[in-house]
Amino acid sequence: MKNNDMQRAKELFESGNYTCVLCKGDEIITSTERGVKPLLTWLEGKGSVKGIELPKEAWKAVRQKAIKMRI
Repeated sequence: MKNNDMQRAKELFESGNYTCVLCKGDEIITSTERGVKPLLTWLEGKGSVKGIELPKEAWKAVRQKAIKMRI
């Protein structure tokens, strides 16, 4: 994410009741689900994360959760 995308995501996260916010250009994805569930949902194709880069820590958490869930 570019700095302006990250700043916008941070502002949305802090101003709303969101648990997860992704921004890239004009695309904004939000969720109110807990834990890594929003990321798992998006990765399963029920949402779009195409072209949005997430921090390594986020992907690591998603992978670990997926392994525990045996996805």
